[in-house]
Amino acid sequence: MKSEHELEELLRKAPEPPAPLGLEQRLIKQVGGTRRKQTQSWNWFSLLQEPSWAPALALLVVMAGLITVVAVQRSSLNELKQKQEALAADPPVQGAPLQAQEQPLDREYRLLQKQSVELQALRAEMGEIDGLLGEQPQLATENAALRAELSSLSPNNPEASPEFQAALAEAREKAGRIKCVNNLKNVGLGARIWATDNGDHLPKDFATMKNELSTPKILICPKDPARVEGIKDWEQFATIGGSYEMLSPGISEQFPSVVYVRCPFHNNVARADGSVMQLRPEQQLVQRNGLWEVAE
Repeated sequence: MKSEHELEELLRKAPEPPAPLGLEQRLIKQVGGTRRKQTQSWNWFSLLQEPSWAPALALLVVMAGLITVVAVQRSSLNELKQKQEALAADPPVQGAPLQAQEQPLDREYRLLQKQSVELQALRAEMGEIDGLLGEQPQLATENAALRAELSSLSPNNPEASPEFQAALAEAREKAGRIKCVNNLKNVGLGARIWATDNGDHLPKDFATMKNELSTPKILICPKDPARVEGIKDWEQFATIGGSYEMLSPGISEQFPSVVYVRCPFHNNVARADGSVMQLRPEQQLVQRNGLWEVAE
């Protein structure tokens, strides 16, 4: 019986048996398929399923969120800083109207507030006019009494002296001047009422505001002999005209001191704010930049 060593030597000397047909191709195909399967099965989803990668991915997500929050906050801070620098460079004027920043409701409130103030002023002026008109019956009574007393005087009566005649003429002049002031008050009030619906600009002529005036006789000065008894309606006014001169037709209420209407007989003037002035003989009107004003 041969030993193991001898058997091993015999096996080495024996010819190698041929490999089965197609064995090499089957092995290559099998190895290649396994590699492709391993390559296709590796993807990001499988990577996320690995327990060792989960903490790292979570940390990356948290860091990305923090970076986004910091970027947004930095952008907001930069915007606020730019606004602060713009305000510091061009601060708003104290008390100036910020019309560009006003909301529509704010502008409407300011407009209503202005109209309320103007309405109160007009009511006060109407009360003053009513007071002056209330004095007219008394003045008319006094005038009638003076006329009766004058007619009862004879030329030989010692009371019919020049002093008495001068006093009577002065009383008539005063009454006529007061009536002229009342007329101008009504003209100024009617013009301002008309202006509230027409962009705060006064009428360009007297006929434009005839709806705001009770009668065209308001436009006749009692010292105007040519017209004092000649006008009864607006048609006659269009033909004959009135006593007063409109010096600033269509003037804006933004120029309150400008003379709007003037009486050439008494030198009374109505200004754009509705006020009436009885000018003294030495006071004159001057024209500045095309606008008439009372000389200081």
